[in-house]
Amino acid sequence: MKNLGIRNITLLSEGANITGSFKEAYFYIEESLYVKEARTIYNFCVWVDEKIGGGSSHNLEILFQVFINPNDEVKVKAANAIKNKIDEIKGMLG
Repeated sequence: MKNLGIRNITLLSEGANITGSFKEAYFYIEESLYVKEARTIYNFCVWVDEKIGGGSSHNLEILFQVFINPNDEVKVKAANAIKNKIDEIKGMLG
């Protein structure tokens, strides 16, 4: 996989909105995924929950690019900015 794609972004975003996490979203939408992409998407979901703390339909493709290119410094900076914003929002919510 080179891109997460709009279809998977939509499925994951809707699943995460319903379940509260991307790992749980994966199980919620698993039957709608293409088999050849499923393992990568599952690993990505775990990574988003554990390393970033969440995401949205607006930044999932950016995060996926970091996931598949973990040594790209520019992409890692973008992911860190997203993580910091998520941490800030979670801090405001308590």
